[in-house]
Amino acid sequence: MTVFSTDPLTGLHPISSVFQTVSLADHLAIETQASPGFALHTNHPDLQESTENLLYKIYRDFKADIPFGLRIHLDKRIPLGGGLGGGSGNAAGFLAYLNDACGWGFSLSGLIDIGMRYGSDVPFFFLGGTALVEGVGERLSVKKPAYNGCFVLANPGIHVGTPGVFRAFDKLGLGCSADFAASSDLEGGALGENDLAPVVFRDYPVYTQLASVLVPLGFPFHLSGSGATVFVPVLDVGSGSALVAQLTPKLPGWWFSVVESVPGPGYRISSDLS
Repeated sequence: MTVFSTDPLTGLHPISSVFQTVSLADHLAIETQASPGFALHTNHPDLQESTENLLYKIYRDFKADIPFGLRIHLDKRIPLGGGLGGGSGNAAGFLAYLNDACGWGFSLSGLIDIGMRYGSDVPFFFLGGTALVEGVGERLSVKKPAYNGCFVLANPGIHVGTPGVFRAFDKLGLGCSADFAASSDLEGGALGENDLAPVVFRDYPVYTQLASVLVPLGFPFHLSGSGATVFVPVLDVGSGSALVAQLTPKLPGWWFSVVESVPGPGYRISSDLS
């Protein structure tokens, strides 16, 4: 991921990055009801306050155009704040569901425009697959996968604050200028490097634990987003599972998952429309 210097107008950092949907997903089950209202139930203790959830914010903004009440159960399987876009994918899926169930008729480009209100990662999930994401998330283009194998995801169970990572990034003067053409570097078939990785790996020494196990085995690892999750390219599910079996006893407290690349869009929704 190439990160540009802060845009003085938006205060955001434009990026040029390859995004990929994978087989790990939260499960969002939606039930409609005759009486109006919104209820969110989740298995994650840190998501119990529904008014801070993107799903509630979407409902709040569109409730005048939703002709039924909603009861939602969110089975959280993606690490919270792990740099994997779990909340953004859920927001995109919820908007796509409402667009269909309420008969809004928004096109793909319309959903992308709406999704931008709820986060710069949300538009990608309407497209999914492998995509080059540029600007602040609004410019998307479909690409061939840079890597056709599987990945082992590894998360140390810590919270890496995105604002703090970008502040440290700015202090080091690592941002590229706006006229730097990064797209060609990201389309050459390689996974590329994440410009935020030097900051995260410097400020969170827990990653040296992972390196001490992976490097002797010959496995590189890459930062996903601003962390805390990293991913390790592997040939297939079997080799990924074997690697996890080696890592788990040596890195207690870490979370691991073997995932495959999947085509888009980046959501599947189970719903009860009765």
